[in-house]
Amino acid sequence: MRNASPSDIFLFWSLLWRNDGDDWNSFEGEQSWHLIGTLRVEEVLREGQNFNEAKVGNIRRAKANAHFKSDSLGNGHMVFIGEKETSALLTFAVPLVTKLTTRSLLYRAFRTAAGEKLPLAGKHWSSFTRSCRPICDLGTSDGRRRAMILRDAIQEKNSTFDLMYGL
Repeated sequence: MRNASPSDIFLFWSLLWRNDGDDWNSFEGEQSWHLIGTLRVEEVLREGQNFNEAKVGNIRRAKANAHFKSDSLGNGHMVFIGEKETSALLTFAVPLVTKLTTRSLLYRAFRTAAGEKLPLAGKHWSSFTRSCRPICDLGTSDGRRRAMILRDAIQEKNSTFDLMYGL
């Protein structure tokens, strides 16, 4: 994340559990990983910076960030301010993976740090997604193709949101 810069897109996913009621006893045990949000970076504030150093239109948003408990960002801390039009908490979660197969969105769109397809056997897929790292380089045809797969999957559930808008 230290190398993140404006226009980079962060994807957020979560383990969701099926619950057919409104209390803890209504969980059914069924779970799967879903994309739940995106953030396209507009501005990055780094260690030692103050929220007042944000762009004028972002100062109020920066000040509200929990990392600004003191006047400036602490050691190793960063604040990413997202573009309002191209960042979203998705209205509908997008299935990423329940079980890793060639049909799962995770397998079709993500790669190992070495750029290889995720292995279907051996190491669990989560060992390849644990750290924050780039997954789609829009400067390559394969990276752009995989980003479009993500965009299409998000739009299938959230028709008004376009992950690739303006790119």
